[in-house]
Amino acid sequence: MEEVMAYIPCAMVCQHQLTGGFTLLRYGAKEGSGVSFVVGTLLPVEKEEMVKHGLRIVQDALKCFKVWPAETNFQPELTTMGVQARSKFISQNKFVEVYQRDKWSISIGPQHRTGRGWRGVTGYYHEEKHFRLPITQAAFYRELLIAFDRAT
Repeated sequence: MEEVMAYIPCAMVCQHQLTGGFTLLRYGAKEGSGVSFVVGTLLPVEKEEMVKHGLRIVQDALKCFKVWPAETNFQPELTTMGVQARSKFISQNKFVEVYQRDKWSISIGPQHRTGRGWRGVTGYYHEEKHFRLPITQAAFYRELLIAFDRAT
C-alpha cells in the first residue's frame, strides 16, 4: 500500500502589537515533505481592509497554497530580511494560523512564541476553532481577534 502525502493549505495572519495592522504570510509545500514553508513576500493588510475583507483576503492566500517540486529553493522575504529584522518582526507581532483541511471548513488557531526565532512560533491543535463555510466576514474577524487575544 502506497502512502499519499496530504497537504493542508494554510496561511499565517500577523498582527502588530502596537499599530494593530496586519501582515499575511502565504505558505507552500515541497513534494515528499510533510512540512509547509513560508513563500513569497510579506503582504501588509491595513486594519480597515481586514475588518471589511479579511475573510476573502485569507481565502485567496489559502488558494495560493501550492505543492512545489522537491528541489525548489524558497527565498521568502521572511528569510531574506536578515536576522535582526526577522527578530524584530517576530517580537512585534502576534500570530494566528488559518487552515483549510477541506473545502467546507476553515480552522483558526493562535500561535505562541515558545522559543527564539521563527522556529519557536508554534500552535496547538486543541486551541484551534473549526468553522463550517460559509462564515460571515464579521464572524471571521471576531474569531480572528479572539485567537489574537489567546496568542502569546
